[in-house]
Amino acid sequence: MDDLIDPRILYNCLNNKHFSIILMPTEQCNFRCTYCYEDFKIGRMKEKTVQGIKNLISNRMPELKSFGLEWFGGEPLLAKDIIYDILKHINNLLFENKHIKFTCGMTTNSFLLKKDVAEKLVNFGCKYYQITLDGPQLIHDKSRIQISKKGSYSAIMANLYTLKESQLDFNITLRVHITPENFDKLDEFLKMLKEDFLSDNRFQIFFKAIENLGGKNSGKFKTLSHENKKIIIDSLYQKVQPSESSKIVENNPFYVCYASKANSLVIKADGSVAKCTVLFSDDRNRVGLIQEDGKLKLDSEKISLWTRGLFSGDKNILHCPLSNLPKLSKNNDSFIPN
Repeated sequence: MDDLIDPRILYNCLNNKHFSIILMPTEQCNFRCTYCYEDFKIGRMKEKTVQGIKNLISNRMPELKSFGLEWFGGEPLLAKDIIYDILKHINNLLFENKHIKFTCGMTTNSFLLKKDVAEKLVNFGCKYYQITLDGPQLIHDKSRIQISKKGSYSAIMANLYTLKESQLDFNITLRVHITPENFDKLDEFLKMLKEDFLSDNRFQIFFKAIENLGGKNSGKFKTLSHENKKIIIDSLYQKVQPSESSKIVENNPFYVCYASKANSLVIKADGSVAKCTVLFSDDRNRVGLIQEDGKLKLDSEKISLWTRGLFSGDKNILHCPLSNLPKLSKNNDSFIPN
């Protein structure tokens, strides 16, 4: 029974009164991180797809109790005009649907997250951000590299300090990547984060060991062993333990991956629909298309591969449905073009 999850959590993952989408306004990026799995083949979202997303949200909004939106890329802020356009549309709908709880966040490298951009996003209700750092500057600038081959640390930190000095209502998770090369070289860096950012309750920290997620960089970098990962990360959390534990993001035993949820979808820049933001090269993750009128054309068999944990209740599958993802049946005749 320990491997099963609370039925109430499963219900919320199936309930059509709750809807979450991850939008990729562009799949281009201004960075070329040494461990990245993305191929950057798809550019900006076309107007036809933008209109389809607006119509989808308009169609769904009246029946919802909650609506969650995440911006992903590539680097989403390379297409901030598309972001502003969709958020303005959502805000107009929310004015007529005040009963809906709206949450909005973004995974961004923060290079373009200047104060004026952040102000506009926060005013639109986009308040949650995940920003990655790979350690102190000498380490970070070797792995989180601009497309120009220059480092990115100085610009990111300048933006973070500017945001800290502002009065904006946001929540920033500082995602610190852990590798075999950096885990024992972080003491001064973590001391700085603790003193300069974690003292502000708008900032929290999350340690994540980098993983081999495929792509052209696969096998070109080292990762921590499964045995060492937990020990090292636990020790790092101890070093930054603030006075309030809420400033730390830790593993949640009841966590259900967005890809496992029946009421969660990813819409890519080309209008294709996915479930997972990692396995983009796999046909099993190409689960549908959004049409200009907002209707979704979905492959039910592919969807069922990702949501199978909702019916078994298995916590491991719900935590990561990509693990042991089943193969498609031989007679699956997908209508979704490559």
